[in-house]
Amino acid sequence: MIVDYQIDQMVSYAFGHRGHGNIGFIDALYERMDDIKTLSVHYESVASFMADVYYWVIEQPTTTFMSCGPGSTNMSIGLGNLYLDPMPLFALMGKVLMS
Repeated sequence: MIVDYQIDQMVSYAFGHRGHGNIGFIDALYERMDDIKTLSVHYESVASFMADVYYWVIEQPTTTFMSCGPGSTNMSIGLGNLYLDPMPLFALMGKVLMS
């Protein structure tokens, strides 16, 4: 549903770090790879900076994603930039469900 919504909103790129907490989201992106491209990074804050630059150059919002744990802390560096230079961004953090 989330990937379909992104595509309906004309989001053409997803930048992020793959991990065990967001594998379902990654699978959904893979199934719709003709509609939304995925670029994997090695550090989560890079994904948010890539999304920032993409928006200011192309003028289309993007999605960022990260796994659970330290990834959310790393992403906050780039998300903090939104307070100074507002732009549309969807940031998705995965979570591992414990039973």
